[in-house]
Amino acid sequence: MTHKDTVIKNILINATVSKVWEAFTNPNITRRYFFDCEVHSNFNIGDEIEFTLDKNGSKIICIKGLITFCIKEKLLAYTCFSPDTENLPEKHTLVTIALVPEGLRTQLTITQGNFKADKQRYNETNEAWNFVLNGLK
Repeated sequence: MTHKDTVIKNILINATVSKVWEAFTNPNITRRYFFDCEVHSNFNIGDEIEFTLDKNGSKIICIKGLITFCIKEKLLAYTCFSPDTENLPEKHTLVTIALVPEGLRTQLTITQGNFKADKQRYNETNEAWNFVLNGLK
């Protein structure tokens, strides 16, 4: 089996684009399906994005990055890295979330790439997105 550089997930969700968008941008909703993490950002290009976890009253930053592109209810892209690793460019990945309406449903495509030769991280990320998408269904 060869290592891939990009995780790609496609799913048709039985919810409107606005509801799916809110699921990715509202901290009260992300907490329900994204490993108890809340998303925090103004969602403007260049803004920081953080996924935080409240542990015994302390805020732990699990994932952080920068918004690289955002069109409300259509496309969100951000860099992503774990603060518990060295902040090196090769440790950053790019997440893209694309939403396409299909009536009252939404075709959701998520890509996360730039894993280079890190097969373990690729596999962990692939499984993490499976968990997240299962929670969104």
